[in-house]
Amino acid sequence: MLKVIAKKVGVTLEDEVIAAELAHTKETKAKYPKLPALILPGGHTLYDSTVIARHLARNHALYKSENEINMSLTDNWLELLKDEAGCNFYDKVIFPILGHKGYTNRSYNEALAAFKAFLARLNKMGEFLVGSSMTIADIYGASVLFLPFALLIDEGQRKGFAKLAEWFKRITSDPDFVQFFGIPRFCKTVMKPLLPPTEEEEKAEKKAEKAPKKKSEDKAEKPAKEADEDEDEEPKKKEANPLDLLKPSSLNIDDFKRAFFANKTADKKREFIRDTFWKTFDAEGWALWYMDYVKAEGECEVLFKTSNLLGGFLWV
Repeated sequence: MLKVIAKKVGVTLEDEVIAAELAHTKETKAKYPKLPALILPGGHTLYDSTVIARHLARNHALYKSENEINMSLTDNWLELLKDEAGCNFYDKVIFPILGHKGYTNRSYNEALAAFKAFLARLNKMGEFLVGSSMTIADIYGASVLFLPFALLIDEGQRKGFAKLAEWFKRITSDPDFVQFFGIPRFCKTVMKPLLPPTEEEEKAEKKAEKAPKKKSEDKAEKPAKEADEDEDEEPKKKEANPLDLLKPSSLNIDDFKRAFFANKTADKKREFIRDTFWKTFDAEGWALWYMDYVKAEGECEVLFKTSNLLGGFLWV
């Protein structure tokens, strides 16, 4: 999203790409307490994508306006989109669908219901979120909705959110947006979380729901017959998690990933894969998939653009 804005305002950004596995290490946290980060001249650093977006577009029509109300409305939409469709929503819905995070049925369903209510609100917009032209709020909104449209918002919902779908297609067809995000994909059916809900978190939620019961002085003693029945009642058999029934794998993927990312250069990574992968691969516990990317006209002609498109293709 920030690269799209930078391209439109004519600012060149120098990237320092940090692998997901290293993003939460002590070394990274010490250097960048929060990501993304923008290092300014003089050693100052800005954190948070919406803050950086405002800074990049501060002198551009994407944000700056003679109408101060429009600037305030842009700020308002940025905050709403971040709260309703940003990190918290991704943690509770998108990442569980992709199998990147655990979840509980309650947290997943509540977050999804709140998100759909927010989509209904977005569906009341005009041609753009603010005013009569594209702003950083539109770019940010389309970026956070890029995966939801690919995973959650099926054809039936797109018909129900017709204005929203039309707006999304308008923003994501912008050449600068396509350059960094690629062509949007729309799901035919709503995807579900890849893994079962996290059992420990489910238990914690249920325990929290149970209010402590107060003992009543006038409470009559439970009949002996009923007590006997309770004692004879067999405990409910716990349903086995299908994943727990699988044969233990000899390939520890976390250890393999750590060893892979310990190689700092592309040549070292290739050498590690060549020398190590087939020796450690467990065909009974894991599967390999071949994916073919059918490129559109004009794609895959510039290396860094191809890298961005490939990353988005694998993510979705």
